[in-house]
Amino acid sequence: MICVSIAEKSTKKSLEVLKGLNFAEIRLDKMSVTVDDVRKIFSQHPRLIATCRPGVIEDKKRKLLLEEAISAGAAFVDLELEASDVLISCIPCPLFVCDQDGFSNHLVAALFDEEITLVADGSLKHRPVGMMEKPLRSLGAFCSSTCGFPPMIVKGPIRGGKTEIDGSISSQFLTGLLMAFPVCGVDSELKVRNLKSKPYVSITVDLLKHFQIDISLSEDFNKFFIKGNQIYKNKSCCVEGDWSAASFLLVGGALCGSVTVKRLLRNSSQADKRICDVLEMAGAHINVTEDKINVEME
Repeated sequence: MICVSIAEKSTKKSLEVLKGLNFAEIRLDKMSVTVDDVRKIFSQHPRLIATCRPGVIEDKKRKLLLEEAISAGAAFVDLELEASDVLISCIPCPLFVCDQDGFSNHLVAALFDEEITLVADGSLKHRPVGMMEKPLRSLGAFCSSTCGFPPMIVKGPIRGGKTEIDGSISSQFLTGLLMAFPVCGVDSELKVRNLKSKPYVSITVDLLKHFQIDISLSEDFNKFFIKGNQIYKNKSCCVEGDWSAASFLLVGGALCGSVTVKRLLRNSSQADKRICDVLEMAGAHINVTEDKINVEME
């Protein structure tokens, strides 16, 4: 199924475009529409996403448009994670909007005994999620994607136990399960095929242990064993910098002058720290201290 994004200024033209479409996103923030226009659009199609991004329309009007879209039958509402409480309050059902930081991590939603919709943002809209459905169902949850892509509806709670997943597309689904399993009612055993992102899974395991979670794994990261009925212990935690995002800045410093990025750990488990080795091979000068990296043109 293809989701078409519609931002026609004319309501009449929008309705014409919708004819013959199975699924579409209506960009209210890019359209000159009234509440009546919104009612006309969303009452005539059963599978529409109402999207209204900030920066063009004030929150009060955005809330009115989204409320009308929901009332008229919008299947999904897409909000940015930083949306104000005024906007969030107009959503009548549980909904998570997942941004570029990860869709699968939000699958802790499967712990709750109510239906929750996970709506993706940006490039995540086009990331396959169908591989999550079978494992979640085997763990007792209801799970339904949109032809293998977001939005996805999840209803728990998952019960824990044994399951197997494919780790070739993303490690984030694995991360979400590892975060959820400790509070399930039974012990869990997870088998993983074709895992591609071991360093990031290692970070997850270290973080769980930091919060006193009992978890063990095989040396090849193919099997994970998690005790059930655990409680996360409250502890302070310092989140290290993101090497993936910082690499762009470091390359910029090597090409154009100098740049210093703080809170990057050279001994991090993140695989993208290798950017420093690459820049040194390219002739850049790199100065590493305890928690920051400086890169300069040679």
